[in-house]
Amino acid sequence: MSSNFETSIEFNMTGNIVNRINAIYALKEFSGSLKPIRFSRTRPLEEMSKLIMKIFEKSQQFTLLHAVTGCQALRLVLPYAGDLATGLSEYWHSVCAACLTVERSTFALNVDKPIACSSSWDEVFSLARESENEHTIKFVYTCWLESKYYERSQYLNLAVRECNKASPFV
Repeated sequence: MSSNFETSIEFNMTGNIVNRINAIYALKEFSGSLKPIRFSRTRPLEEMSKLIMKIFEKSQQFTLLHAVTGCQALRLVLPYAGDLATGLSEYWHSVCAACLTVERSTFALNVDKPIACSSSWDEVFSLARESENEHTIKFVYTCWLESKYYERSQYLNLAVRECNKASPFV
């Protein structure tokens, strides 16, 4: 028996984000293992948003940038969702699928680590306005909203990093 674990699961990781995530969902090994998640009733996305923030911090991968902005969007619409448990579970499953599409879950090692900065949000907004990348602008706005809601200074650092070097488009 080999000491190196290699998966025999093959899937097509080409195309856009939706195509790659759909390829993960098409795997019975993935879709068959999905279970409902537990969450806090008072701040249901708090832990998820923290994990997503940390994953993006380590990867700065374009697909996972959407997990950060999607989490913030979900937080805003969640009060209007009918079945909270199903909605949160399905969102988390989609984040897990997105993570699996990122170089088969191997995060890049040469990502610029966000460093604590002395910038203010006003300065970061100025940097974002200079950007022609709508994803950077959306990401900065999301980070600002999430930093206020969750009181996490790391969002400012992520926003500065994204303004200085945007996630590569894939």
